[in-house]
Amino acid sequence: MASADPGTIARHESAHLVAAHLLGWQAEAAELRDGRGDCYFNPPVDLDARKRELQRCVILLAASEFTRDSGWLDDRLTVYRIVRALAESPEDREWLDARARYDAMQLVAEPAFQTAVYRMAEVLEANGSLNHDELGVLLRDDPPAFPPVSEWSDEDIETWERARARA
Repeated sequence: MASADPGTIARHESAHLVAAHLLGWQAEAAELRDGRGDCYFNPPVDLDARKRELQRCVILLAASEFTRDSGWLDDRLTVYRIVRALAESPEDREWLDARARYDAMQLVAEPAFQTAVYRMAEVLEANGSLNHDELGVLLRDDPPAFPPVSEWSDEDIETWERARARA
């Protein structure tokens, strides 16, 4: 994602990862650097190619829907290219685009999605990056409860490290 305030970037990248996780994809990493953010996720190996690309569109659109921006250019261009490649006609392209947007809105509307994004974004913004193990802790159904990162005690840090080691 391109330049914006660090909190918005962290929420945007976190929304991609939470959407990917909820669709059964593997969240790999996220990082913030130089006013940009990147995240990495992989689809299930047995996922049909067409469904994989449609889900990729949903994952990309979920972040813009969550942060209520007009859509980050890189994400929107990728969705456009995927939909254009998959569609057999202009009507099919319109339907695929509408379906991806609808599915993204449905994901974002879930309170569990919002809670997970805010939880992940706070840690991502504080740390600047999250690796596979750290994402595993944050995406668990029963993640450990933590106060805001800025208020972590030594005990909270130790709890985080133990949870990371178990992930």
